[in-house]
Amino acid sequence: MHNWVENLLEVQRIDIRMAKLQAQFDSVPGDKAAAEELRRSDEQRLAAAREAVLTFEKELKTIELDVEALKSKKAGIQSKSAMIKNNEEYRAAMHQIEQYDHQVSQIEDRELEVMDRIEKARADLAECQRVLDVTKRRVAEVQGDLDKRLAASRDALAEMAKIRQPALAAVEAQAAQRYERLRASGRSRNGQAVLVPVRDGVCGRCRMNVTAQLRMNALKGMPVTCQNCGAMLYSED
Repeated sequence: MHNWVENLLEVQRIDIRMAKLQAQFDSVPGDKAAAEELRRSDEQRLAAAREAVLTFEKELKTIELDVEALKSKKAGIQSKSAMIKNNEEYRAAMHQIEQYDHQVSQIEDRELEVMDRIEKARADLAECQRVLDVTKRRVAEVQGDLDKRLAASRDALAEMAKIRQPALAAVEAQAAQRYERLRASGRSRNGQAVLVPVRDGVCGRCRMNVTAQLRMNALKGMPVTCQNCGAMLYSED
């Protein structure tokens, strides 16, 4: 293998490693946002559960006031009934008292249903709070890990950049310039190789056949380009 190829492959290994580090670095904000979204989602469920408890409690309070009002009306009639002398008026008063008792019974049945809902809603609230507490701890751990990844990736990128400069300087100038142009054109996106071998007459990148002339030039150590995908080619022989 020709010397410029070995030197440029070393540069490419550095670039591929840097691309992976950059991807790790760039993914941190999105991963943090995803973790925050989990926390916000659990907070919204907790808020909804808390609101449900308050709603049922308000309903229960209204029921209790309604019961008190009916019982007060009943007590008023009972106190007046002792002074009623007319049988018809007395029967009417007793009938009204029965109506109040019936209404109170119905409302108290509904009161029991609401109390049962409150109990379930409070249990759901407690569970939502437990889940949120767990989520907050996990998010804090994830955020801490992501901060470490961010710092580690940034430091590693800085170190790799220092190594890349002398590695690229060791490459023959024409080959280095062509390699840099290909990288700048976007052909090395996501760490994809720009310099690839010719194997069995096929480009190591696009898997298309390479002309005999290109294979011969690559074998001679000349910097050549695949006519199909534009990758730089070299011979492993």
